[in-house]
Amino acid sequence: MNYQPLVTWGLNVIQHPIPSWANAREFKRVFGWLDNYEEELGDCWMMMHLGQETCRIIKAEGIHSESLEKCRQMLKERTEGPRQRRYAEGIREYFIEVESKLRPGERLLGSSDIVESLFGKYKFLMERSPQKAITRLILAIGALTSRRTPELIREAMEAVKIDSVEKWFRKYIGESARSIRQKAFA
Repeated sequence: MNYQPLVTWGLNVIQHPIPSWANAREFKRVFGWLDNYEEELGDCWMMMHLGQETCRIIKAEGIHSESLEKCRQMLKERTEGPRQRRYAEGIREYFIEVESKLRPGERLLGSSDIVESLFGKYKFLMERSPQKAITRLILAIGALTSRRTPELIREAMEAVKIDSVEKWFRKYIGESARSIRQKAFA
């Protein structure tokens, strides 16, 4: 996908008239070689478009049998020429592998946007903390993913004992380097 600006630029040079400010002979001397690659650049552009459309479908709908079938259909309808068909076939083969790992009716996230947003919010909370390490504040991630009401907060406070939180934290997070240093030099 990182070739898109170059491919788009090459196609623009080939497909648009020579700019009025340019000397036609000099322009052709410098950029004329691109004409020999119009078909390849067109194929590359189409393959990038197919990849982006596939990603858009998966990102919007997640990974499940129906979304994969929608992608397969899109790839079937939009591919022309041997290069594009090989590219689309590679994607379809990958879908077979992915689908074989899905449980019946399972739908997986097709994007890391949610996770990245969640960690962004967590980092924002951490900036307010004097400790720049994973602390009990990690448990706030659960609260960031739900709609919080006073009733829900009261239920959670009544249902979970501080001792349980401490045990969980020791088991899964452990001590930070800062707390270890504080104990050592206290």
